[in-house]
Amino acid sequence: MKLNLRISRLQHAVIVRCSGRIVYRQEARALSRLAMQTLQDVELAVLELAEVSAIDSAGLGELVLLHMYAEGHGKTVKLAAVPPRVLELLELSNLTSVFEVCASVEEALGVTQAAQ
Repeated sequence: MKLNLRISRLQHAVIVRCSGRIVYRQEARALSRLAMQTLQDVELAVLELAEVSAIDSAGLGELVLLHMYAEGHGKTVKLAAVPPRVLELLELSNLTSVFEVCASVEEALGVTQAAQ
């Protein structure tokens, strides 16, 4: 299954909903390019990974590249709704110390239950 990306824009953030595989070739590059483009207009990008079935070293590398780009431009990238299998890879590669990993998009956006 290829990577499918859907974008939702808010005033201060963009949510990129990812489904499929973030793997070597166009899929991984497409995600980082799209997120970098959207970060030009907002301060925060939230990558919702709930429907990501697989990620490989190229995908992890693109996430790191995206983080470096964001940090260099005073922006933030957060990961949300990360499936257990993907979370395990993030932990094994120590990327949970690089990215803020949130249980949900709402948590990543700082939306409280009272505000909903």
